[in-house]
Amino acid sequence: MAIQAYKGKDAIHAFLRNGLEVFAVHVNGLQSSGIALGVKYGSIDDQLEKCGSAHFLEHMIFKGTDKRTPIQIFDDYNSIGAYLNAFTEHELTLFEAKVFKDYTVEMLELMSDIIINSKIRKHELELERGTIISESRMYDDDPEAMFAQHFLQVLYNKNPIIYPIQGTEKTIKNLTREDILSSYQKYYNPKNMALAVYGGMNADKTIHAIEKYFSNFDRAGSMNLRKPVEDPNIVSNTTLCKEGLNSVILALGLRFGPFDPLKINEYASLMLISDILSKNLFNEVREKRGLAYSSNSTYTLMGTYSYLAASSQALKENKQEVMDIMLNQIRRLESGKISEKELEISKRNFVISNKLRKENSLSMSSGIVTDRLAFNDFNLSDNIIRQIGKIDIKDIKDHSRNLIKADNCTTVVVEPE
Repeated sequence: MAIQAYKGKDAIHAFLRNGLEVFAVHVNGLQSSGIALGVKYGSIDDQLEKCGSAHFLEHMIFKGTDKRTPIQIFDDYNSIGAYLNAFTEHELTLFEAKVFKDYTVEMLELMSDIIINSKIRKHELELERGTIISESRMYDDDPEAMFAQHFLQVLYNKNPIIYPIQGTEKTIKNLTREDILSSYQKYYNPKNMALAVYGGMNADKTIHAIEKYFSNFDRAGSMNLRKPVEDPNIVSNTTLCKEGLNSVILALGLRFGPFDPLKINEYASLMLISDILSKNLFNEVREKRGLAYSSNSTYTLMGTYSYLAASSQALKENKQEVMDIMLNQIRRLESGKISEKELEISKRNFVISNKLRKENSLSMSSGIVTDRLAFNDFNLSDNIIRQIGKIDIKDIKDHSRNLIKADNCTTVVVEPE
């Protein structure tokens, strides 16, 4: 039996005897089940000469078990109208599925088989190597993906998030079956994973199904413990010329360091600040001046790093004007010029978005797993939203003055050659 950490009317938080942490949440009225299984293994855990290993392994999980061939895996979820996919990030690998609630048990069985029993056969690995190299070249042809990678490489110096998640063509060609198998045995163990099911299926039945299919997962291992990389905050300005571009991509970046559970108020404020900046950039750059189609801001928070990025994509002749507007908006925040109306609109946006997210079974299950593995707090997203609701105009102005520094911005420009 699972060891229950919490059991309510509609939710159960438990640990299987093998150490797998599981969450089951029943929501009346939802016809779907969102299933997320996360592994605390991402691109930052790979050495530079083996970068791309985590992503390669994610692909290989779908390439056959003793019970199923790759085609049978596809047929089994496709035949019940389900969605099944996976992606690798810097800090974790996430397998996610969305299925009609009556087929939750079937999907859990399928996911347990591919996660626990993947064979990583040599001939399948060689076939997939070509697919991954093709994917890597596809990213090279995508200006936004190329820019995102270049932006991180300028913003950071030593942090392994500067390594491409998908690897390079050279590292992918050099990775061996032994490399991939070693990562599989090390990181794909129940103590280094979390599983969440959110949706229309009864929580007790969900836990029973998880126990049935995951209790025999007895691979030895432990939680992947990371220490944030000490990375000097060097402000730089760089321009990259790229052949084939028809527009200029500009970004300003500010780094804020690794996650600290005592700084929830700061993170809530930075989310609001980024949202306010995004709205103002859209209004100033696009709506008032028609200088660019895209202009926004994002705040990214993960366990070992966090940063705010403001970006625009514009015609080359508008480059300087757009950059000046972006810097002026950063300076406006630095001086604490945020109105009550801006704050209230942004707070309402987050609260409503969070309520709507609870109707998306896949978003909720993936969020629970991500919060648990990246931040050691499966409730972090809700905690930050609650904190957002408490922030007043003094809080936001103080944080804006203390955290947003125009002179500390790293500037990145990618333009046509």
